Amino acid sequence: MQTLLKDIRYGARMLARTPGFTLVAVMSLALGIGANTTVFSLLDAIRLRSLSIPNPEQIVDIATREAGGEPHADFSYPLYAGLRDHNDVLSGMVAYIDTTLGLAAGGQTERISSEFVSANYFSVLGIQPTIGSVFAPDDERPGAPRVAVISYALWKRRLGGEPAALQKTIALNGRTFSVVGVAPRQFSGLLRGMKTDVWLTLPHRADFEEDPKLLTSDQVSWLSLAGRLKPGVTIEQAQTRLTALLPGVSEEARQSGKWEAALTRASGGNEVYVAELQRPLTLLFIAVVLILAIACANVASLLLARAKTRGKEIGIRLALGATRRRIVRQLLTESLLLALAGGALGFLMALWTAGLASGLRTRAGGALDLDVAPNTRVLLFTLIASVLTVLLFGVVPALRASRLELVLVLKGEISQPVFHRGPSLHSLLVVTQVTLSLVLLTGAGLFLRSLWKLQSIEKGFTGDRVLAMSLNMDLQGYDDSRGKNFYATALENLSAFPGVQSVSLASALPVSAGGSRMERPANGTKPAIGEYVSIDIISVSPRFFETTGLPLVRGRDFRLFDTEKSAKVTIINERMAKKFWPGEDPVGRSFNDGTTTFEVVGVAGDTKYRNLREAPRLAMYEPLTQSYRPSMNLLVRTANDPAAFAPAIQAQLHSVEPTLTIFNIRTLFEHVGRSLYVERMESLLLAFFGSLALMLTAIGIYGVVAYSAAQRTREVGIRMALGAQRRDVLKLILMKGLTLIAWGIAFGLIGCYWLARLVSSQLYSVSPNDPATLAIVTAILFAVALFASYIPARRATKVDPLVALRYE
Repeated sequence: MQTLLKDIRYGARMLARTPGFTLVAVMSLALGIGANTTVFSLLDAIRLRSLSIPNPEQIVDIATREAGGEPHADFSYPLYAGLRDHNDVLSGMVAYIDTTLGLAAGGQTERISSEFVSANYFSVLGIQPTIGSVFAPDDERPGAPRVAVISYALWKRRLGGEPAALQKTIALNGRTFSVVGVAPRQFSGLLRGMKTDVWLTLPHRADFEEDPKLLTSDQVSWLSLAGRLKPGVTIEQAQTRLTALLPGVSEEARQSGKWEAALTRASGGNEVYVAELQRPLTLLFIAVVLILAIACANVASLLLARAKTRGKEIGIRLALGATRRRIVRQLLTESLLLALAGGALGFLMALWTAGLASGLRTRAGGALDLDVAPNTRVLLFTLIASVLTVLLFGVVPALRASRLELVLVLKGEISQPVFHRGPSLHSLLVVTQVTLSLVLLTGAGLFLRSLWKLQSIEKGFTGDRVLAMSLNMDLQGYDDSRGKNFYATALENLSAFPGVQSVSLASALPVSAGGSRMERPANGTKPAIGEYVSIDIISVSPRFFETTGLPLVRGRDFRLFDTEKSAKVTIINERMAKKFWPGEDPVGRSFNDGTTTFEVVGVAGDTKYRNLREAPRLAMYEPLTQSYRPSMNLLVRTANDPAAFAPAIQAQLHSVEPTLTIFNIRTLFEHVGRSLYVERMESLLLAFFGSLALMLTAIGIYGVVAYSAAQRTREVGIRMALGAQRRDVLKLILMKGLTLIAWGIAFGLIGCYWLARLVSSQLYSVSPNDPATLAIVTAILFAVALFASYIPARRATKVDPLVALRYE
């Protein structure tokens, strides 16, 4: 231990004597380790952290599928009850569904996250309330008292954190619930990325929806299921037993004969909201690992150069009896100090960037609530990364430095060029840096081009100067009649508002992940077609097509006389017209979806309904007066900048309903942009990391070429004394560096072939071997590398031959 302390003190003094070297090395490592720690923190929050419950490893998500098909994670209540009551492999099974409710408070309505859950939810998960109690079995029967368990955060925020909260009530969507308990502070529900504010039992969902069939019909699938494995039961055994049980509790499963249970580990909860982030974060983690490798190669080059300047010091220590092992240990101690300093700075960078997670969103635009503050696991990762970097950049330079010819060292004849015949270690490090940089820059270029292609897609509508905001009459506790009246009044008032050109309502906007869909089997419609069809259903008010700029190519728009008492009408898109009436005009024709007959009164142009990558889909529009939805999007086309109208429009709406909750305010262009959230995050972060890799590579090339030039000072002096011109010296120094850059680019292009196989499925309308991208990226890398080589080479041409000849 005493020897180690001496090594640390001596190493610290040596690093302090070369502050320039130390600063560059520590900052290079800090950038590499910090980038890794930041991305690992996000991965930890999204994939690795477990629920704050007893034995979370026993929790599984439950789904069903037909043999070889995709899993279906939604269940009817009778199917849930049958599986819950008759299985022998789970110690408990819970059902739940999340939604947003309106909490009346202080004359305003606050949107809060909620879960409707089975009464055994807290007991199966092993959750004990902070105060009060959790649900009792009787709370799951129809007509049960309205009771709620609230989160610790809501208890503190709205009820002052007082125990007397158990004697209070809260108003949710216009209904009063008694608070019976407060969940623990560390528990926020089963949905990763979403923090639940209140829990209600399942019968109240049927009450809110005014649909008692939710609890009795096996044809309505609306619940997610999770279970806790019994001790000693494996997930495979549980799947087998539940698969055997399905035909006995589900008529549909019995008739199919192909249903099987699909269980997945869910120690961290349901990942439905964060699943789309796992792919880009995995890709980014690969990118930052490559950056750390570049940083390590950079520092290794600096250490090799520094070791040669310390040749006399090391030679004297060897001559005085120090063993080679002792020298290596001293040099590794100095490398460890650099790595720990870089790791500490990197960890501080991760703390500083933790707030970036507040901007993470789903494709639908919902904000994710993730705790990415570095924890013990992240701190341990940073420490391990710091130690591993010592192995990556410290060991080989230390071994090389301990191998010296003592006679030459003591005579002072230690000067030798970095570049010599054959691949030196310096050369290999430069080639590695260039190779990895080219791979990263190419990845960034491909994703940026893919993003540009997606943004350039013809969407079918003109969203300029259109403001959108979301409204939900259920949050206000409105019934259908009151909700219809509010929407009618709002449309009338806003139509006369100065600067408003048109206004409309829509249940779903173009390029939305949500919305309603009608699915019919082959020959299940009239006109009949011999294949399964899926049709998007959008409820809109008059002037929707005018407001969005979506063309109405034939027929008429909806009108005020299209009411509940009049014949059902619909406007279909061109894709649906071609599907059901190929080569004919569908206007005036009838369409029956299996239960209802509609008259087609118009044909609208196609647009992107679910996402920008999709092929054209079938879609039909229904008038809001005939298909009322409490949750709608208000669309306002303005004469000028739509964002400037937002405050005045909100004030106008609040004049009709003071407690109205208005949320998700954005322009239609912003709405479309949100659908590219994941692609934009991938592209911009890869571009940032690629630029970081380019900077580190430039620093590494500069350092190696500068050291090479310094080592060849005497040779340069002799050449200039014998008549060599400056351009000859410049060419001499540059050619060595450019040779290595060329080798790095060649290996990098091979690496890009591997990259193409990794990312080809994630690109849109861009070849993974896109020649333009490869050419541009290669040119950028070559130009930067050339500039990094040129600066020290140019400095070498300015050496005074007389000074150079006296150089040692």
